[in-house]
Amino acid sequence: MPDEPTNLSIQLGESETNILVARMSVALDVRLDAAFDPNFRHSFISPQAHRDLQQRGLIFPAGPRTFLLRDLILGGTTIPDMTVRVSSVADVFGVECVLAADFFGRFARWFVDRDAGLLILGRG
Repeated sequence: MPDEPTNLSIQLGESETNILVARMSVALDVRLDAAFDPNFRHSFISPQAHRDLQQRGLIFPAGPRTFLLRDLILGGTTIPDMTVRVSSVADVFGVECVLAADFFGRFARWFVDRDAGLLILGRG
C-alpha cells in the first residue's frame, strides 16, 4: 500500500458572504460549500443539506444526533469519512457545512495559505 502524503492541500474559494470555503462532494453526487471554524466542537450541516442527503441515501445514522458522511472529496482532495450534526448555524455562515474541531483534530497541524488559496492539513 502506498504511503499517504504528509500534507493535504485543500483548494479554497470565497463564499457570497466573503468567508473562505471549499467545495465538498459526497459520493460524487452532492456538492456542498464547507466553511471552517475550529471554535465549534462538532462539524455540522444545514437542515436543508441533511434533507437532500437523506433523500439521496447518502447520510447514515451514527449515534445520537450524529450522522456519517462517506466518500468525501474536499477541495479536490479525498478525505476520510466523518460524522456531522445538523444545525441551522450553517445557514448563518451561508454554507451547507461547517467543519469544526472534530475535523481539525484529525491532523497534527493546519494553516491557511491565503495567497495560494489553500488550506494545508498536516498529518505528521
